[in-house]
Amino acid sequence: MKKTLTVLILLFLSGCGYSSIYSNNVNFNFSIKEINLEGDKYINTIVKNKLIRYESNKTEKQYKIKINSSFDKIIIAKNKSGNATDLNLIINVNAEITNVNKNITNSIYLSESFDIVKRQNNFEQLEYEKIIKKDLTQIILNKLIIELNK
Repeated sequence: MKKTLTVLILLFLSGCGYSSIYSNNVNFNFSIKEINLEGDKYINTIVKNKLIRYESNKTEKQYKIKINSSFDKIIIAKNKSGNATDLNLIINVNAEITNVNKNITNSIYLSESFDIVKRQNNFEQLEYEKIIKKDLTQIILNKLIIELNK
């Protein structure tokens, strides 16, 4: 009885058509004609690698995108000796999006932040910040792609 119920539940859930809105959806209705990047080089590399796959398609909606990115590390707590213990990592992206067909330009400001506890080992700290920076950039890019796909 338990096995058949489990099989039925699995069949029902696998056929429900669920897909994440952030998945690699092939049904996008835009293409990017030109990408200009300024600001933080690490963030720009991630942005370029993610958006480059939208350059090859020829669709009705074509965009030129100019992105200015920045990364800030703010100390939010210190110990008694004045050393930073807690940090707030913030990524800001200003995107100027021009619809090539309609010659309309929109500006979008996207920002993500994350609080971390500073580690004692500087190498581990830098690697952890790099991972957080990459993840926050991915979140911003997903929001930007959803905005372009509207």
